[in-house]
Amino acid sequence: MEAIQTIAPIHPAIYAALLATVLPLLSFLAIAFFSKRLEETISDKIAISAISGSLLLSIYIFLQVFPNNTLEGNWHWFRVGDYSLNFGVLLDQLSVVMLLVVSLISLLVHVFSMNYMKGEKYYARYYGYLGLFTFSMLVILIADNLLLLFMGWELVGLSSYLLIGFWFERPLAANANRKAFLTNRVGDMGFLLGLMILWAYFHTLSFAELSQVFSNPGVINQIPEVWLIVAGLGIFMGTVGKSAQFPLQVWLPDAMQGPTPVSALIHAATMVAAGIFLLARVFPLLVPEVLMVVAVIGAITAIQGAYSALNQFDIKRVLAYSTSSQLGYMVLGMGVGAYEASLFHLVTHAFFKAGLFLAVGAVIHAMHHFQYQCKKLSIPVHFDPQDMRQMGDLMRRMPLIHAGYVICAAALIGLPFFSGFMSKDAILMASWEWASNMSAHGHVWAWAIPFLGFAAAVLTAFYMARQWYLVFWSKSRVLSKCQAACPCYDNLKDPSWKKTVPVGILAVMSISFVYGLNPFDGHATWLYHAFERPATVLLSGWQLSGREHLTFIPFLAVLSALGGILYAYNKYGRDEKIWEDYVHRRPQSKLGYYSLNNFYMDRFYRKHFMIRSLRWAYRLHWFDQKIMSGMVDGVAGLTVRSSKAFAWLESLNNSIINGLGVLGVILAQGTKMFDRFFVDGLVKGLGELSKGLGRGLANLQGKQVQSYITYAVVFLLFIVFWFFI
Repeated sequence: MEAIQTIAPIHPAIYAALLATVLPLLSFLAIAFFSKRLEETISDKIAISAISGSLLLSIYIFLQVFPNNTLEGNWHWFRVGDYSLNFGVLLDQLSVVMLLVVSLISLLVHVFSMNYMKGEKYYARYYGYLGLFTFSMLVILIADNLLLLFMGWELVGLSSYLLIGFWFERPLAANANRKAFLTNRVGDMGFLLGLMILWAYFHTLSFAELSQVFSNPGVINQIPEVWLIVAGLGIFMGTVGKSAQFPLQVWLPDAMQGPTPVSALIHAATMVAAGIFLLARVFPLLVPEVLMVVAVIGAITAIQGAYSALNQFDIKRVLAYSTSSQLGYMVLGMGVGAYEASLFHLVTHAFFKAGLFLAVGAVIHAMHHFQYQCKKLSIPVHFDPQDMRQMGDLMRRMPLIHAGYVICAAALIGLPFFSGFMSKDAILMASWEWASNMSAHGHVWAWAIPFLGFAAAVLTAFYMARQWYLVFWSKSRVLSKCQAACPCYDNLKDPSWKKTVPVGILAVMSISFVYGLNPFDGHATWLYHAFERPATVLLSGWQLSGREHLTFIPFLAVLSALGGILYAYNKYGRDEKIWEDYVHRRPQSKLGYYSLNNFYMDRFYRKHFMIRSLRWAYRLHWFDQKIMSGMVDGVAGLTVRSSKAFAWLESLNNSIINGLGVLGVILAQGTKMFDRFFVDGLVKGLGELSKGLGRGLANLQGKQVQSYITYAVVFLLFIVFWFFI
């Protein structure tokens, strides 16, 4: 086997990136092999120490690479025919920023989980899985080729399967992780197809080499365009599955069955972010036809996710659909060529969505504690701790968590002075300009893309304001059912620093001034300029022009957000009577039920895919059991019977042969006896007779004449007697 060889001198930052990536894996291995020998609480210290080391190394790498440096380290891996495949580390502005984001959010989730997961049966296993999950995402971030990225991609899928189904003893959690795993495999099939097409035509999967190839018009023009489209759509299928885009977004809401800190990590910095990161890496390889599909899918997902969140009652499912919608914005941005804006929104979304999930996790934990206290005091209160209809009046009971939630929610809505305003508005502005350019070339339908983007912005403001009203601002509805629970509810308070500090840090990172001094222009931020769109001959005519004539877009976005907030206030904040019966509230229209049930997509897949697949599976099972197995069993039975017949014939043959052998022995013995006693006896008898006759004749010869005459007369009489008598 070939030894792995370094191709070029390696910068220390490359080794730092490798170490930062491996540290979480080492924590996973240490916990997996030694957790039973150590105290349970040691596992969190091992995991937090490892991810802290990764964060410190990520800061060092960021300082080394971000000032307009790109570092790459390659090692020779193996050969395929005449072509060699290398693996290595690629550090550019995109990867080092994401290294920092993933490491920081993962560390905050680790710290938050110390309190949230305390007392869990599989506490050590949980931290081991977090380490494996973080390692998998870091592999994706530093990979310099699509094959290595695909390996990390699959590890992310495995890790999410383990974490979503962490409470595997619960049927809903077990079903959710299977659903997530299988749905993602559908997208991964397309991803793998795209990789095979790229390798078949270009014999490389390196990002640098592919970018160089796609910058050469002479090479690209020799490739059939249909294969470039198929390869691009195949890779985009991977994003559709991993980043919960239409029509494969059905797994994301059910993934809420996992622990809430896991949801924060999945929805913010790891699994769903991987799909957007993949799009950024392959952006130079995507032809305009593929980007049109990307833009359309992103717009559909943005509006569908936002609409589905409107009538949810589970506090986590609201944020789950919100994640799908916001990822739709990022995909939409990539489709319209707003590469920088999409990645900017990826970073800002990671912080405010992680903050929202951790804040919501603190609320859920508090409601669990309230429920436990009521049960301890034998107070008859029964409710779902994640049901927003049972909450209310938490603003004054959990002020720190409430403050963090409000900041992160404002960023998600896209209000001025918060990060989401700058990043999302940059996408909306680019979509408007893209639609203007497309319509000038006869594609009037392109105006649907920015329209859906603005509509999703209105719905986003509505469902987040609704959640705030139901959870924090309104009166407690659980107390309206049982006044005896008031003392327990009054004891609700902000949790320990292990929960409040991570939420606070994420809230600070959701303020616009972290990214630029101008809170109204996302294009002026340092992070936006860091993500420079790669040049490609495939998009030579797609350069977006100036933004001077689009200054109305931010104002339109703010008005959209305010409209959603005011409508939510009018529906949930004014009428006191609504809180009396809201505990039993259900959607009031068919459109409301479409929102509650995510347009019945699960029912559609169940009816047209799952049930039909099961029917075919049963039919194939029957065919296999009755026909194929019958044929096989028949042939096997015939073979057995034939074997038995041949065995009987062989036994008969052996018996005959043995009988003939015994007969031969008997004949041989008889022949031997006949030879010994008859033949040999006759010969010996004749010899003895001859000998006796000789002796007798000898005796006769020496006698008198009278004796001769006597013998002659006797012999003559004997002859006469023999013949005549």
